[in-house]
Amino acid sequence: MITEGIRRSTVFLGLCAAFAACQLPPASTKGGTGKIDLGDLDAGNLSVAIGGSGSFRADGNARTLSVTLGGSGRCDAERLVAGDVTVSVAGSGDTRVRAETRLRASIAGSGSVYHSGAAVPEVAIVGSGRVRRL
Repeated sequence: MITEGIRRSTVFLGLCAAFAACQLPPASTKGGTGKIDLGDLDAGNLSVAIGGSGSFRADGNARTLSVTLGGSGRCDAERLVAGDVTVSVAGSGDTRVRAETRLRASIAGSGSVYHSGAAVPEVAIVGSGRVRRL
């Protein structure tokens, strides 16, 4: 679990926790099974990509948040206050976000996007997916 505060305009986390500790690379990916947990985040742009059944959790602040889920992954960012949020789910993945300015959600499959914040969602769904307010 990674719980240190990270303060960068763009944050990248890969499969190696050392990347996060060094704050070197510029985006966030997770493939297969595993867990990334970020606390006290202060980022300009945060991009999260999960392929498979991995999970991601973050709290703090970000100007923009981009979440891409492929498979049955889970992204819990409802305690991350973000302005502009884009979520793309392909499969049965589950995402929870807080969007204050704009929320764009697209789902292909049975995935779910749960949201809070002031943004009114722009939604595109193919399949049995759903977008719901928390």
